[in-house]
Amino acid sequence: RYMYVIEINKSRRTQQHSQLRPQMIRRRTMSRPRLENSPLSALVLALALTVLLEVHPAEGMYTFLKEGETRCFIEEVPKDTLVLATYEASEHLIGGAGPSGRVDEMKITTTVRGPSGTLVLQRSLPMSARVAFTSQVGGEHTICFQTTSQRWFGGGMTLKFILDIETGSNAVDYKEIAQSEHLSNLEVSVRRLNDRVRSIRREQTYQREREEEHRDTSESSNSRVVWWSLTQTAVLIISSLYQIYYLKKFFKRKKLV
Repeated sequence: RYMYVIEINKSRRTQQHSQLRPQMIRRRTMSRPRLENSPLSALVLALALTVLLEVHPAEGMYTFLKEGETRCFIEEVPKDTLVLATYEASEHLIGGAGPSGRVDEMKITTTVRGPSGTLVLQRSLPMSARVAFTSQVGGEHTICFQTTSQRWFGGGMTLKFILDIETGSNAVDYKEIAQSEHLSNLEVSVRRLNDRVRSIRREQTYQREREEEHRDTSESSNSRVVWWSLTQTAVLIISSLYQIYYLKKFFKRKKLV
């Protein structure tokens, strides 16, 4: 009888274990690491961002420019670098108001100055145009746009000013070059690659020169600080010795020593 009971209990345990085993397997299969925490998710996210950037390319920046106002932008480029600024100004309509029709009569004066303030370019252009120049020296170039005003009083109209600045090989129109020089796609690709390599080399040279200038400035400032500290120490020692000499002489005169 006892043996029969023991065998029945064993059979019940095996049945319970067989019933619980699939549940444990299911739980183990459901406890896999999530995709969002795996390296594959980072790769998928990077590919998605790349596709979005290819589908929706970045456009130029825009700002609001009042009539008669001047707005300047700074572009830092190396020496012998092509800079192309494309802008478009249109009347900014507020509250559903219609266009005034005075935009076509206005002009925009474009002024480009070099790092030392020298005048590089100054032209009076229409409301939509392109400005190109080649930097003679490396550094920060200031590009200013000023609208002409036809009003003596009042604030005038507000313009929506869209600007896109491209430098180096990005400013070159290779389609136009291919049509004018009758180049094949391979030759255009080779020329574009060469221009990019030259642009990278100019940028590296410019950054190296800037680093040398900063190093020279830092060393000069460090040497000045050291000499100033030595001068202060020398003045302090001389004044201390003079005070000791004066006090010693004073005490001898008063016969205190």
